Amino acid sequence: MITLFFDKNAKEPLYEQLYAHIKEAILSRQLPPDEKMPSKRELAFHLKVSVQTVETAYQQLMAEGYIRSKPKSGYFVERIEASPLRKIGPKSTGNVVSKSDVTIKVDFRTDVIDHEHFPYLQWARLEKTIILDEIKSSINSQSTFGYLPLREEIAKYLYQYRGISANPNNIMIGSGTDHLLMVLRFLFPGSLKIAIENPVYLKLVRLYQALGVEVISTGLDESGFMVKEILEKAIDLVHVTPSHQFPSGRVMPIARRIEVLNWANQSQRRYVIEDDYDSEFRFSGNPIPAMKSLDYSENVIYMNSFTKSVAPSLRISFMVLPEELADNARSQLDFLACPVALLGQVALSQFLANGMFERHLNKMKMIYKSRRDKLIELIRNTWMREKFDISGYEAGLHFLLVAKEAVDEHELVSLAKTNGIRIRGMNEYIVREIFDAKATIVMGYSDLSDHAMKTGIATLEQAWRPLFYHE
Repeated sequence: MITLFFDKNAKEPLYEQLYAHIKEAILSRQLPPDEKMPSKRELAFHLKVSVQTVETAYQQLMAEGYIRSKPKSGYFVERIEASPLRKIGPKSTGNVVSKSDVTIKVDFRTDVIDHEHFPYLQWARLEKTIILDEIKSSINSQSTFGYLPLREEIAKYLYQYRGISANPNNIMIGSGTDHLLMVLRFLFPGSLKIAIENPVYLKLVRLYQALGVEVISTGLDESGFMVKEILEKAIDLVHVTPSHQFPSGRVMPIARRIEVLNWANQSQRRYVIEDDYDSEFRFSGNPIPAMKSLDYSENVIYMNSFTKSVAPSLRISFMVLPEELADNARSQLDFLACPVALLGQVALSQFLANGMFERHLNKMKMIYKSRRDKLIELIRNTWMREKFDISGYEAGLHFLLVAKEAVDEHELVSLAKTNGIRIRGMNEYIVREIFDAKATIVMGYSDLSDHAMKTGIATLEQAWRPLFYHE
């Protein structure tokens, strides 16, 4: 039986203490693979806590892939490879939818934020104060890596919310992920081959190809990126979104994350690019820890941005470079200046430092969760509940509508557009054909009003009905 002496005075709630204790027991093999876990009631009785405390801890462990549930059998420890060993020796370094004259009434897009709730006044006050008082001492400074106080605040944020211990000197600020990937290309001269997920945001594929990188698309299973597909290929880098894969919404469990890290650990030149897109918005359980938090061998290049958490127009992204790559960047790329305006960097650093970012993020989580729930409720109140499964809604700012029966995805998209509704099908994110794939619609909701959601779903309900009911 699992025994734990809870610290009743700790800031962490009981379920977090239990979750951490069990996770450590699994990783240290105190709880071996396939071991049957105590039932929730048994463990709650033994530890003198509520069943809900055990339930919450078990759900988080399941979400991260440490345990699995078998119907009518209980919970079991997942089979996880040993943690990656330190690497020996030094490293070296969809389809296009045509335009039409149809007026779009509702757009279920995924690349926007709620424009009504941005803290405009607070941000304006910050910039005014910065111009008057703060920016004088830094007005002439330039750095390849960006404004140091901002990097220090990002390091604090990563440690508190993503479990990453990052040296601010190894954090580079950029004007979008595309800029940071171009910088990375300088650090990997010559021929380069990268494996990416399929489906994926196709702009990423075009960017890599423009940079002269050979792109290998790799399929997904229920655990995400399929490492077995690249084992026999000469791959230098992999680009993955383990915390919330776009657009499938899948979360990569701990066993697969360690599998990816072990792949990288087998060669001096291999690295993993962890794109932590959408990780801030998880609506059930705790945020999934970043893969970088498991990176004991300096294999992971961590990337994130403030696109969704603050605003796309801010154009501030960042990456955490492994020590050796950071040293190479300092020595080889000192001719590059950070392309992000100093005013924006200083404003964001103070936005983080004074707690405004945390308050804004918590507020937006509540707004987006309410909006997601409303949209799902609208769908489930129509005939579509019988014809579509809804998946990938636990995190991020979109979910998927997956057709239960054979129907043409392109026709769903076309009918919607003809009726003034813009939606995107999974085919818009496919690098190479996925056989036997079901028609899947990507539903974004981040900047939709209640009225827009009602209009959109009512229109889709009428437009799609003839495809499913031959009346």
